[in-house]
Amino acid sequence: MLSVKLNTFLGVLNAIRCSGVMTDEVEDIKFTPGPTYATVSAALIKETLTKTQIIPDALDKAPGHNANIMWYDLPMGFGKTLAPLHVKYFPTWFQWPHDPNKLYTFVMTDLDYPTKKSPSGREFLIWLIGNIGGDEAMAGKECVDYVGWQDTLKQDRDLHRYIVTVFEQPEKFPINFTATNYLQSEGAIQNRTKFSTRKFATSYKLGDPIAVDFAFVNVSGPTE
Repeated sequence: MLSVKLNTFLGVLNAIRCSGVMTDEVEDIKFTPGPTYATVSAALIKETLTKTQIIPDALDKAPGHNANIMWYDLPMGFGKTLAPLHVKYFPTWFQWPHDPNKLYTFVMTDLDYPTKKSPSGREFLIWLIGNIGGDEAMAGKECVDYVGWQDTLKQDRDLHRYIVTVFEQPEKFPINFTATNYLQSEGAIQNRTKFSTRKFATSYKLGDPIAVDFAFVNVSGPTE
């Protein structure tokens, strides 16, 4: 099981650094043992993603495995309800089944932006990390920095679906993701809207996702 702990580097990297060469700039992203991994059956994954309309809103088919994404000791839990205060900062633990000789890409999006009733900005790109080493000895590349919650969302009383999708990269060599135009100026909120996990995966020939995790975020809930 792949386990990742991200040390504090809030927003210090940008898309230009998401290239194929490991550098000192990303040494803050390290692999360390994580908490107990809770598995979900393939049948339940498919049933839940269909019931919550993650299929078809973001994915075409269900991965065979769930990921385990946690903010310290608080998991996404494959459908738990979280508050803005829980997702204000980036998650600290990541786990999914892996091949030690492969690299992985991690995408987190909000499927209900700016509101559940009118998700005109679907998908909103929350976070993107590429070239994550499956040997638990390499770092990943933060391509788009983390934005977990914004004040503009607090008027929406509906729950937002935050989803994490994991892809196994097709080659053992790192991918240079900077060729994708919408990653070049990710600092502006509007540049994160209308992202497509499907199109992103197609652009880089990532194939179908191998793992997924998600949570419902009460965006009008407590922030502190």
